Amino acid sequence: MVEACFSDPRKFGSAFLSERLEEGFGPLAVDALEFAKDEDGHVQWENQRLRIKTLLLDQNRIVSGVGNWIADEVLYQSEMHPDQTHLTKTQARRLHSKLDTILTTAVDCLDEHKDFPEEWLFHVRWSKRKKKVMDFHNRPVQFVTSSGRTSAIVPAIQRLCPKESEDGDEEKEEKHEEENKGSKRKTKKEADERVEKKEPKQNKRRKAAPKQEPESDAESQRKRRQAIRRAVKQRLEEEEEEEEGSISEKAKASGPARATEQ
Repeated sequence: MVEACFSDPRKFGSAFLSERLEEGFGPLAVDALEFAKDEDGHVQWENQRLRIKTLLLDQNRIVSGVGNWIADEVLYQSEMHPDQTHLTKTQARRLHSKLDTILTTAVDCLDEHKDFPEEWLFHVRWSKRKKKVMDFHNRPVQFVTSSGRTSAIVPAIQRLCPKESEDGDEEKEEKHEEENKGSKRKTKKEADERVEKKEPKQNKRRKAAPKQEPESDAESQRKRRQAIRRAVKQRLEEEEEEEEGSISEKAKASGPARATEQ
């Protein structure tokens, strides 16, 4: 008689008996890393009614092999709230791309025994009990419950957004790009203006500086004589110190010898 025991306090898994190993993996979805390499895979993330974190953790729906910390990292780098439901094409492409990048990087780091990149949320998401947790960019990290699991998010970039149309999403992306370009142009313009403002001040200072008149021969000779006197005086003081030092050393040396004779 054979006895088997299955312990699952958190109730995330299940157990069953089978004569063949292949039968147990039949219901699983495709491996996440293999799926992420598919350029058209982003289509399956679009217009889903379930929460995006639920889809990432469901091992039978779209991908398998994604755990809680990977889901949090993907959503953090994709700047998406875990309770987001409807993803547009742009959002789905971004999520799919980040899934590929994170899984590939994680596998490479583990294979080479290296730490994950320092800017990853991974390094701070385990600090739930601390009063104040900040990400790499010094933004507050908040811990919420999503899909029955603890989720680490950065509210500054992971906002829960309402459903958007495809046209609205594209317009938003274009607007975001224009804002970035405008910000860069404004920054460059301000830098140029600061440079232009500084240049006149420098010119003013140069003009205001008094011109130095050349010294007369008598003045230069006087300064030279003073320098010679200082040098001679310093040399005499050094010689006196050397003589005093030699005398004290002789006295110390003769002292023990006299004591021995006595």
